[in-house]
Amino acid sequence: MLNKILRDPLIHFMVMGALIFAFFYAKQDEISLTDGNVIEITEADIERLSLMWQKSWVRPPTEAELSRAIEQQVREEVLYREAKAIGLDEDDTIIRRRLAKKMEFLSSDLSVFVEPTIEDLQTYYTAHQNEYEIPSRISFIQIYLSPKVRKGHIKTDADKLKIMLNQAGGEGEYYQLGDPSILATEYEKYTPAMVKRTYGQQFYENLYTHPIGVWGGPLNSSYGLHLIYVRDKTESTIAEFDNVRDTVKKDWLAEHRKKTNNNFFKELRKKYKVVIAPYTQSIVDEPGV
Repeated sequence: MLNKILRDPLIHFMVMGALIFAFFYAKQDEISLTDGNVIEITEADIERLSLMWQKSWVRPPTEAELSRAIEQQVREEVLYREAKAIGLDEDDTIIRRRLAKKMEFLSSDLSVFVEPTIEDLQTYYTAHQNEYEIPSRISFIQIYLSPKVRKGHIKTDADKLKIMLNQAGGEGEYYQLGDPSILATEYEKYTPAMVKRTYGQQFYENLYTHPIGVWGGPLNSSYGLHLIYVRDKTESTIAEFDNVRDTVKKDWLAEHRKKTNNNFFKELRKKYKVVIAPYTQSIVDEPGV
């Protein structure tokens, strides 16, 4: 019975509470209102709390609501200081990562004040032109032939259909042909990525080399065989600078922020001597093993 009580989590919680209470009771005679334990809510703090309220509720707070917000700020500060006083911030991975992230935000804030010149943007655009490529597009028709339906004569059927369609000229009466499937028959302005996602790499390569206005194939895919008719296609091109200037500026700022963060960290790291203990290969993964 005694062992069961001692293992009860509630008992552990009550004991810990009593110990914390005893710690502060023993220390209460030492507490004085020095600068270290004065919590000051400044006029700027109050304005910030009011603005935060307005952003959440789309109206200014009442006096009672503002008083509650101020008291919540005081409560948070008291608990924060007391947590630090008893070492709750030590060896805490989450707190350490959040503080590190705040330092990165501080570094990022410094880069916000930098405005790129038009020369900066043009230089960045020239060095990263491939990132502003307008992909090629293709419009085509496919007629699906099912291996399950046509079995051993699927290739013969495909060749006969292709000859018939080309003899008819143009696109022909394609919409009545082929086997039932979940695939669309017509595709308008598809990019290479869209074609690959649906039909695979090999299908895409054969499709894009096929001439316009002629029935061809059959092309293989994971679904089966396809006769194809290319209606139109455009080659990829690089967007003009003036058409993507806003995007270039956003990318330039992102890269500048990254460089600023890296330089900021490098300068901070110089203040420390880093000692890394040796470790055995048994704790790391070896590629190919």
